[in-house]
Amino acid sequence: MTITTFDGDCGEKHGDCNACCAKTFTTDLKSEVSLLNEKLNSDKHILPPSKSSQSNEIKPLPAPPTSASTILPRSPPHSPEILDLLIIGAGPHSLSLLSRLVDPTPDLLTESERSHIMKKSTRFKHRNDVANHLKKSFDSSEKLKNTTVIDTHGTWLSQWRQNFSSYNITHLRSHLNLHPCPFDFQSLSVYAIENKRENELKDMEYAEKEEYRLQGFYGPFVLPSTSLFLDFCTSLVSRYGLSDLVQKGTVSDVKVLTESEGKTLFEVRLGDGRILTAKRVVAALGPGPAFKGMSVTKPFWAEDLEADLVDVEGDKMLHASVLVNWLSEEDNIRKLEGRRVLVIGGGQTSAHLAKVAIKNGASCTMASRKVITKKPYDIDVKFMGDKRPDMLKQFHKKTPDKKMAFNKKLRGGGSMSSCVYGGLVGVKGLELLEEVEVEYATYERGKDVIEVAFSNGNEKSYDYVWLATGGNFNLNLIPLFSSLQSQIPIQTFNGLPILEDDLSWKNNIPFHVMGAYAQMVLGADALNLAGARSGSVIVARGILREKEGS
Repeated sequence: MTITTFDGDCGEKHGDCNACCAKTFTTDLKSEVSLLNEKLNSDKHILPPSKSSQSNEIKPLPAPPTSASTILPRSPPHSPEILDLLIIGAGPHSLSLLSRLVDPTPDLLTESERSHIMKKSTRFKHRNDVANHLKKSFDSSEKLKNTTVIDTHGTWLSQWRQNFSSYNITHLRSHLNLHPCPFDFQSLSVYAIENKRENELKDMEYAEKEEYRLQGFYGPFVLPSTSLFLDFCTSLVSRYGLSDLVQKGTVSDVKVLTESEGKTLFEVRLGDGRILTAKRVVAALGPGPAFKGMSVTKPFWAEDLEADLVDVEGDKMLHASVLVNWLSEEDNIRKLEGRRVLVIGGGQTSAHLAKVAIKNGASCTMASRKVITKKPYDIDVKFMGDKRPDMLKQFHKKTPDKKMAFNKKLRGGGSMSSCVYGGLVGVKGLELLEEVEVEYATYERGKDVIEVAFSNGNEKSYDYVWLATGGNFNLNLIPLFSSLQSQIPIQTFNGLPILEDDLSWKNNIPFHVMGAYAQMVLGADALNLAGARSGSVIVARGILREKEGS
C-alpha cells in the first residue's frame, strides 16, 4: 500500500496522476491515497516549505544554559504505563487526527498534493462508495494502543456544544464540505442524505454567489445545522472506536524528560494531581479552557467602566469569552427578561449575542464602530477558492511579521455572514447601530444602570454591557505552553509559536501543536475546520512515517 506524494506536473487533465507524476513511500496502515486522487474539494491548504531564515523581529524567550536534549536529565517517573500518544483537547482537530490514524484508507494528501490533483481531476468518489464507508466501524485497539485524550470537559466536542447552546447557534458558518471525517469531503453531505436530514442543510440565500465565483470560489453554498454536525461527529467517534479514549482533566504543567537512550518523554501534570507520561504529545487547542489563552481586547471606555463596577454584583459588563459560560446558567438567562442589553462589536458573535438577548425577553442595542463587514466566512472567499494555492505559497515565503499581517488581512477583523446580518434586520426590540462608537459609559449606583453616551449624540441606559470585541492568542497564558517554552525556548511572534513544518515544537521534540496556535504554519484558518484537516494530515503523516521506520 502506498501514500502518494507529487512533485511533477504532467500537464494532462485526468483524475489519476500516479502513473506519470508521483513518488511513493510505504506505510503499514494500508493507506491507499491513490483512491483520493479523484477528489475535488474547493478548500485547500498547502504544506509549507522548509523555513527560511527568520526575521530579526522574531522574539525568542531567553534560552537556558543547556541544550534541549539535556534540559531535564531526569529519569521518567515510575508509571504503570507510558503512553505512545497523548492528545490534549477533544475537539474536531483531535477527532480529525485520530480518525485518520484508524481509517485504513484515509485522506492523507497534503494540501500541496491536494491542489495538484484538483487542478487535474474532474471526478468525485461515487456517493455510494462514501455511503458504504460511513456504515463501517473500525477497531482502534491496536492502532491507538496506549493513546489517551485529556479534555477539560471530559467528552468529545463539549466546548463546541456549549458554544452552540449558549449563543443559540443553529448552523455552522463553515460550509458543508468542512468536517473531521478522514475519508472524503462529501461525507457530511452523504450522511445527511442517508439519514434523511437534508432539511438541516441551509442554502446561503443572502450570499452573493456570482461575485464569489468571480473570485474563484465555487461553493458549496450550503451550511449544515449544528445538530447535524454534532451528530455526524458523534458517529465518527463511535465508528472509529474513540469513545473511551477521553479522560476529564486540565493540564497544568509539562516536564520534558530524557531517557538513557536520549529519547524525549513528556511528563504531563493535571490539575487534580495526576501525572501522565507520554512519548508524543499533541496539543489540539483553541483559545484554551474558558478562553484563558486569549488576551481580550476592550474599548478604552470599558476600562473606566470596569473600575466603576469593581465592587458591584450582578455581572454588569462581560466579555464574550466569559459569556459562553454565563449564558449556560439558567439563573442568568432568567435575569434578561425585561432588561436592556448593549452589545459592542460588529462580528458574528455580536449578532448571536443580540439574538440571545432578544430571545430571552430583553431589548438590545448592537453598536459597531464601523460599517458591518458581510462575508460568508470569517476569511476572504478568495482564500478558499482557486487563488488559495498561490496565496499560500506567498504566505510560506514571508517572515513572521508579514505572515501575521497576511492572516489579519484575510480575516479582516470582525465580520458576519449576510445570512446572519439579514436575520437582524427588522427584529423587534433590536436597535442596530453602524459607524457609532461609545464615547463614555458610567455606572449610576442609585439607578443600578449603566449610562452610555454614543458618538451619534444619543444617551441611553442599560442593565448589561456585553463586549464582543475579540482578543489575541497568547501562548504564555496557557500553562502548558508557558512551561514548555521555559524549558525548550523557541521563537515566537506576537504570542504565537514559530513551529516546525511538521507542527512540532522543535526538531526532534515530538510535541505537536494544532489549532489556533498553529496559524504561523497553517495560515489564517488554522483554528477552523479547514485547519483541522490540514493540521491532522501533517501530524498523521509524521506518526505513520515513524511507525513505518520502527
